Amino acid sequence: MADGARGVLALARMAGVFTQDRLLDSAGFIGEALLRGHRLDLARLGELHRSRLLVPLYRVVPGGGDEGRRRVDVLPDGHLDRRREMRAAVREGRLRDCADEVEEHPHERGGGGRGPWWNGFLYSSWQLLDLHEVEREHRAGVDRTPRLLHLRRKRAVVLCALSGRYLPRVIGGVGVGVGVGVGVGVGVGVGVGEGESGGGSGDVSGELGALLEVVPVQARDLRQFAEELLWEARRDPMLRWLPLLRHSDHRAWSELRGEALDCLWLRVAAEVLLLAHEELAGRGEVEPLPEVGGERWQPLSDRLGAGREPLGDVLKRFGLL
Repeated sequence: MADGARGVLALARMAGVFTQDRLLDSAGFIGEALLRGHRLDLARLGELHRSRLLVPLYRVVPGGGDEGRRRVDVLPDGHLDRRREMRAAVREGRLRDCADEVEEHPHERGGGGRGPWWNGFLYSSWQLLDLHEVEREHRAGVDRTPRLLHLRRKRAVVLCALSGRYLPRVIGGVGVGVGVGVGVGVGVGVGVGEGESGGGSGDVSGELGALLEVVPVQARDLRQFAEELLWEARRDPMLRWLPLLRHSDHRAWSELRGEALDCLWLRVAAEVLLLAHEELAGRGEVEPLPEVGGERWQPLSDRLGAGREPLGDVLKRFGLL
C-alpha cells in the first residue's frame, strides 16, 4: 500500500470490510457476549482492557481531527451503524488503534454527566471468540505474554479482512451484520481510495496475498489459527450433533445460545480461514490441507465444511428418520 498502512487502520481501506461480520460498540459487545454465556459490563471491559487481555480494535476520538499523518482515504458506504462512524473518524484522523495506545481511557462515564455519551471504543465481533479464554485467564490471574496476546489480536484482524470474501459461503450466503445481506459478494479490494472502485476481479492469489500483507499475517498461519480454534471447539456441548449442524446454516445456528453458540462461531471462524488457505493452495502458495478420515481424530476432522455425510444417513443415526 502506498502509505504503508497496516493492521486495523488499514481495514478501513478495504471494500466490504465489516459488511458480513460486525463492528460493535461496548453495549453491542456486551449484548452479543451474553448470548454466548458471558456476563460482562463496562467495568469488566475496562478491567480486561487494562490487563491487555481484551483490547478493543479501535477508539474513536471525539471532535475534529488535526493529525493528518493518521488520515486514511476510505470508500464512503452510506451505512448508519458504527462502521460509518469508524470510517468518518479515520478520514478525519480521529481513529486510533487501541493496541498502540499507552494512556488509559475510561470505559464508563465519570462525573455523573447527562445526555448521550459514547466511550468511543469499537470491538470486532470476532473478538467474542476470545472471551472463554480471556475470562478464564482473568479469574486465574494468568499473565499472558505480549506475543500470545498479539497473536490473538492478529487472528481477529485477519478474520475481519477475510470475512467479506468468505463468510457468506460459510453461513449460507447471508451476511450477519447490521442490514443482513448487505454486501454479499462484494470484492475485498485493498488500497482503495475515494473515487476508486474495489472489486474481486483480477488475480485471486495476488489480491488475497495483498490482504494478508496488510494484516499482516503469513499465509501458513491461516491453518494454524484455524486448527487452534477447532481444538478449542472440542468443549462444545453440541459436539455429538456436529454431523447434523453441517447440514444446517445460519437460520438454525442463530437459535443456539451459550457455549453451543460460542463454539459454533469458533468453527465458523476456522472455516473462513481454511477457505482462504484452500484458495491459496489451489495457486500453489501453500501446501494443500491433508485428507481427513478414519478413526484418528485431528482438528480438521471437526471443520464445518468437510466430512459431510448424506443427510438421510445422519437423520437415521439420530433417530429423526
